[in-house]
Amino acid sequence: MGDEAAEWAATLQEWIVDTGYCYAAALAGHDGNFYAAAPNTDEGWAWVSKEGYKKPCLQEDGVTEIEKDVWEGDGLKHAMDTGTKPEWGFYLGGNKYNLTNHQKEFEDSEQKFVKLFAQKTKGGCVCIKTAQSIVVGFYDEEKGQTAGNATKAVIDLAVYLQRDCGY
Repeated sequence: MGDEAAEWAATLQEWIVDTGYCYAAALAGHDGNFYAAAPNTDEGWAWVSKEGYKKPCLQEDGVTEIEKDVWEGDGLKHAMDTGTKPEWGFYLGGNKYNLTNHQKEFEDSEQKFVKLFAQKTKGGCVCIKTAQSIVVGFYDEEKGQTAGNATKAVIDLAVYLQRDCGY
C-alpha cells in the first residue's frame, strides 16, 4: 500500500473509527471504488469491500430470482448519483443494504454534500460525497453504535476534507 493510502487510512481511523461511532470506514473516488479503509487491515478491508461475487436478485415479476454479478464500486456510485439501488441491489463488504435516505444537497457547516443513508439488520452505513471523494462510515448497533453518532463522525470528516483540505 502506498504512503498516501496509508495516510488516508490513518485519517479515517482517527476521525471515524477511533471515536467509537463506527467499526469501519472507507474513502472512495467518485467512481465508487475504495482506495483507503480503516482499520487498515485485511479484516478492515473485508468489512468495507468485497469483489467477484454474485447474489440472487428479484425480477420485475416479484417472484423470480436470477443470479447477478455484484459490482460494489459501481453500486456505490449509482446510489450516490441517483438515490436508487442498482439492478443487483446495494452491497458493500458483501452485505446487502436498503437505501433509506438520499439528499442531493445536504448542507453542514456551510458546505454542501450528497448524503446517502443505508441500513441493514442492526446496522448500516452513512455515505457523504465531497468535492473529490465519498466518505463511508459503517456502524453496528450490537457494538453500541448508532446511526446518529455514525452520521456525525462521517459528516465531521467530510466537512474537514472539503472545507479545510479542498478535498
